[in-house]
Amino acid sequence: MNRPTPAPAPVTGRALARGGALLGVAMMVANAGNYALNVGLARWLSAADFGEATLLVTLFLTTTAVGLTLQMVTAREVARLDAGPDPDSADGLQRWLARRAALIGVALATALAVASPLLAGLFRMAHPLPLVVFAAGLPAYLALAVHRGGLQGRLGFGPLAASFVVEAGVRVALSVALVRIGWGVTGTAVGLTGSVVVAWWLARPARATASDRRSAVPLDHLAAVRRAAAPTVVLLVGQILVNNGDVLVAKAAFTPAVAGAYAAVALVGRAVFFATSSVVTTLFPAVARGDTDDRAHGRMLLVAVGVVGGVSLSLTAAAWLAGGQGLATALGPQYASLGHLLGPYALATSLFAVASLLAADDLARGRTEGPRLLLAAAALQTASLVLIHGSPGQVVGVQIGVMALLCGVMGRRAVVAARASRPRRPAPVVQHDAMPDMAVPDLAVS
Repeated sequence: MNRPTPAPAPVTGRALARGGALLGVAMMVANAGNYALNVGLARWLSAADFGEATLLVTLFLTTTAVGLTLQMVTAREVARLDAGPDPDSADGLQRWLARRAALIGVALATALAVASPLLAGLFRMAHPLPLVVFAAGLPAYLALAVHRGGLQGRLGFGPLAASFVVEAGVRVALSVALVRIGWGVTGTAVGLTGSVVVAWWLARPARATASDRRSAVPLDHLAAVRRAAAPTVVLLVGQILVNNGDVLVAKAAFTPAVAGAYAAVALVGRAVFFATSSVVTTLFPAVARGDTDDRAHGRMLLVAVGVVGGVSLSLTAAAWLAGGQGLATALGPQYASLGHLLGPYALATSLFAVASLLAADDLARGRTEGPRLLLAAAALQTASLVLIHGSPGQVVGVQIGVMALLCGVMGRRAVVAARASRPRRPAPVVQHDAMPDMAVPDLAVS
């Protein structure tokens, strides 16, 4: 008789700290590589070609919304199953999700390839070939998102970190090599697609046996995936609106020069959010496992908020001190005119980073209030920016106000929940000295 596989031991704070630090360093290296590639493309390509390359990157960032949904749903369910009595079921669910993700990728790739001539004309591209090359990588990218979710759910932060570094390294090396030999925008597209394919190949799990492939995924697992998908989409849509809505409003409201300078401020200021994203990636599966009590979860969340807050405030202070000179050094002197907004923008992003952490914690625990609050704040910010956009300073001021409100509401909820989970001390029992029984004489009334 086969013995059931024992559930993994509860995760420790020290292991989380090591994994989070490793993942944080890897993501900083990957982001630095992507930033260096963008600077190189701006210098090597013509303005028109660089615009097309930026369009490809924008399309890639758009597809990350689908990819992150798949990754977070997979991470939550794999973490939950991996900590349960039947951790092998997590492997079957991951394979099932990866196959469905690849099919979604094929459908998206086919639609994009068919529409590439129309899109090329709409965006005034010289040729639709880069769009077709980019589309070819979508099935691998969405399957990669599922496999990364599996690594995240099992707290495999080492392989997860390696996948980000490898993807960025291959993208930079391949794109630079092809652009330098004259492939132009097509070389950039090949770099994007090639990096995703290589990262998918390395992140995929061991090949399943024939019986594993034929095994059906229990219906309750699929129902859990469907329940987790909706609030995950709510959270990610809110994040996308907050991270990109202001740039779109600035593009529509200001002159091209001012909008370009504002986009530079946003590019550097949003680094605060991405620099702290590894903390969310680390905390999410640890909470979703459900093997910690309320007090342990409270301590874990407090440490995570402290790390995000500390890193955010440090970067905000650096951005405030750097100002226009720092922006000119990073991107060029033509962007220094709005450098005074770099510090305030980083402050708004810091508030958003803390609120996003608390919303992701809610999502990991199966609650939907946090993601819904974040989406409501994103809608409020977008509507406010449409109404109030007289100057770039007003745009940043609106973001600070809305993000401060969101962070305050989310923080108050977290404090109230922590107090409610704190065990109450029993009332002290007063013990009296034992008294000997004494006979009470009858009192006769004469």
